Amino acid sequence: MVRFGIENTITPLRRALLHSPVESLGAADALAWGYPAGRDRARALAEHAGLCALLAAEGVEITVDDQETGVDATYACDPAVMTPWGAVICAMGKPERRDEAPAMEARLRAAGVDVLGAIAAPGTLEGGDAIWLDRATLWLGIGARTNHAAADQLAALLAPRGVQLRRVELPWRDGPGRCLHLRSLINVIDVDLAVIDRPWLPFVVLSELADRGLRLIDAVPEEIDTQGNNILVLRPRVVALVCGNPRTEALLATEGVEVRRFEGDELCVKGTGGPSCLVLDLHRG
Repeated sequence: MVRFGIENTITPLRRALLHSPVESLGAADALAWGYPAGRDRARALAEHAGLCALLAAEGVEITVDDQETGVDATYACDPAVMTPWGAVICAMGKPERRDEAPAMEARLRAAGVDVLGAIAAPGTLEGGDAIWLDRATLWLGIGARTNHAAADQLAALLAPRGVQLRRVELPWRDGPGRCLHLRSLINVIDVDLAVIDRPWLPFVVLSELADRGLRLIDAVPEEIDTQGNNILVLRPRVVALVCGNPRTEALLATEGVEVRRFEGDELCVKGTGGPSCLVLDLHRG
């Protein structure tokens, strides 16, 4: 039985790969990795265990790696892009993360996931920039972490399988030192609903999402920094969200969306990455 592959972000999550935050840094080293503050390692580990328990309670089969690779390895969605046919191994745009991609390839092969190919220099690609809207449509953010050279390679890998790759130019925002992925701006919650960070998206992108039948709900600006706009869909209209985002929860509730909360101050807020960053979807269906 095929037990890997995704073609959107909303069908039920069946299998996932995560990386335990064993490398969490204290204050002395945080700035070198681009973070304003250090993290409490014990709390970060406990919060990660809480997310894993949440996923397991939802019936998700999880694999958790704890081999030290680098501080950002806990954001497991980035070193690979999952497709309906297997994984594409990324070339990380953040120099400190370069060792993550080969380590992820080994983990995926050990998990029985086919590898379609890998991005080579001068291409850079991070999985947080990739959004599957359907089996034939992949949107890819182009910015500080993912470039056109990688998009060319990815398009060539997927075109024989009938996939159209749509490039979305990302804004400067806070510059290359502060990560901005496409998935930080667009959260597709169901076939007819998406939560978006509207001010940072081009008009044509918003129009295309609306043309696909998606009703676009604005994220709560005051809760962007607490990862209120970083939403992991467990199944249609059931999502995982970091605690401390009550206005986002209320917004989702008005749309009939159920929220599963987990603590993430050390793991997510200080690390500027929420549940969709922490989880590499291996299989949805």
